[in-house]
Amino acid sequence: MNFRTSLIFLILIFASSSVYAHDEKRNEKGRGAKVERSIATDSHVTVSACSVSGGITVHGWDRNEVRVRSGEAAEIKFQRKDQGAEVSPVRKIELLILDKEQGPTQPGFCESSSEIELDVPRGATVQLRTRDSDINVFEVATAYVNTQNGDVTIEHATTAVQAGSIGGGISLRDSSGRINLHSAGGSIEATAVSPADAADTFEAHSLGGEIMLDHVTHARLSADTLNGSLSLTGPLARSGRYSFRTMSGDMTLTLPEESSFQLSARFSQKAEIITDFPLTLIPQSSAQPAPKAAPRSAVPVPPVEGPAPLPVAAPKKDFPEAGVRVKTKVLVDVSSVTLRRLEGIHGSGDAKLELASFSGTIHLQKQ
Repeated sequence: MNFRTSLIFLILIFASSSVYAHDEKRNEKGRGAKVERSIATDSHVTVSACSVSGGITVHGWDRNEVRVRSGEAAEIKFQRKDQGAEVSPVRKIELLILDKEQGPTQPGFCESSSEIELDVPRGATVQLRTRDSDINVFEVATAYVNTQNGDVTIEHATTAVQAGSIGGGISLRDSSGRINLHSAGGSIEATAVSPADAADTFEAHSLGGEIMLDHVTHARLSADTLNGSLSLTGPLARSGRYSFRTMSGDMTLTLPEESSFQLSARFSQKAEIITDFPLTLIPQSSAQPAPKAAPRSAVPVPPVEGPAPLPVAAPKKDFPEAGVRVKTKVLVDVSSVTLRRLEGIHGSGDAKLELASFSGTIHLQKQ
């Protein structure tokens, strides 16, 4: 009797385990199923997407079509935002994502926590926002990107980039066009970035992170950071205008030996300047006062049209041999004097450098 009872009990346990395992496999299959939607669009379509905590990844491709995929969403909808919605092709759309845990409620914009992947035409403009996740964009024309606590990576943009992050870093590579980058607490890196048009400007602003610019070839370039370091590596644009500011970090410009520039540097009494380039110093009486360096707010703003280009200033040439020449590897220590500004020229002064550092070292070094 005891043996039969034990056998029945074991059979019941085995059957229950089988049913539970089958239900778990079915649930896992349901959770892992990808939702995918596609829509035919114009080659220069504008696509908007927003999430609470789900990451967004965008890839450009050669089709006039937008495809969205997610392994976490329950439903994906396209909402046309262009005028004359009944006319094809689609020129402006907004993504609506419904999470699986939301139930049968209708999806709303910027309410999803699902990870999504998008394929868009290479000529597309993407407008993306997240609160707590990363945003990655590859091979589109224009990217307007904003995240609070995530990192931003953008590569191969061809027309314009505006990116902002409060708590994360920003990385921009192999891109061109009008550039505007803001980070409150993270670093900013830009590598191999060039203008698409002569009027295109490059701006980078950070409150607490470092700024690293490597072969950024815009002729109008400005960057400032409050508590981080700032570095620029690569050649200067002919007739370029550069404005760099740090409050408590070092500033390093690594330039080719044949560089030609006019320097206007501002610093505190405890700061110092080191230069590998011989400078012809300009008397303070003949030098124009450098603009005051005031810290800027680096809080990201909603996507808007980029700033107007800075006015083109003709390079000053034929400066008199005034003052003294700064020899190679000379440390300009102003701790014992009252001067707060250094004006000088190297070569014919093709580019203009306006530098300001209030408690860090300014170093002009040769590549």
